[in-house]
Amino acid sequence: MFSRPRTCLNSRDSPHWDRHLMFAAPLCIPVPPEMPFGALQEAVLPGLYGQHPDFARIDWGRVEWLRGGQPFVPDPAASLAANGIGHKTSLRLRTPQLPGLAGAAF
Repeated sequence: MFSRPRTCLNSRDSPHWDRHLMFAAPLCIPVPPEMPFGALQEAVLPGLYGQHPDFARIDWGRVEWLRGGQPFVPDPAASLAANGIGHKTSLRLRTPQLPGLAGAAF
């Protein structure tokens, strides 16, 4: 099926971008393990979530990341693998300063 490991951006109990239910289901995307985390943030996520009006307002320095449900601080220059992100890793982001459209978690 896929020749490369996949990184699954999801969570067991909620969408991967907290309080932004315009994307109500987790996404599983095939990405190479050698991709830098910064490329995921700059090149992949905009194509997936850029249509949400809040996306352009994200302050990436304030994003709270969770890997496998645990908080972590990614190294943007390091690969996904070096950041501990591998096949079907659950990755979630929180943007506390952005509560969704009109504060309604949408």
